[in-house]
Amino acid sequence: MEEKTKREKRIELADKKQYFEVEENIFKRKIKVFLNYTPEDYDKWCKKNGVIDERGWSKEFMASSFEFDHEDRATQWGIFIKHFNWSIGSQGSLIHEIVHTIIKIWSVNNIPYNKDTQEFLAHSIAGLYEDISAKILKVKKIQR
Repeated sequence: MEEKTKREKRIELADKKQYFEVEENIFKRKIKVFLNYTPEDYDKWCKKNGVIDERGWSKEFMASSFEFDHEDRATQWGIFIKHFNWSIGSQGSLIHEIVHTIIKIWSVNNIPYNKDTQEFLAHSIAGLYEDISAKILKVKKIQR
């Protein structure tokens, strides 16, 4: 059996429930990330944090991108993934919801997405994926 070095970090594939916040890198909007939360866990979080979610939540959704509107502060966004375990499918769902979230933030700020803005869009998606991944893995993000 091959001995592991101290530098290796094992990625746990268990469905560990995680909640954290990241910040979108252009407009600095807060994005709340819910991984391995059931709809019931999410409802408890809403009650605890005084959030009223009236978007017609469906318990059949495996993943979702949504926004929180507040009277006294800027809109915040959420990414919800019911089952995340670093599989290819889980990462695909995460990227899918990141794209929805970035497009919604751009829409609110009247930024079109087209061939002239595609590099900024790609940068925004990659940056948010890196920030979320760094939080999940509990590692420091390397600045480029």
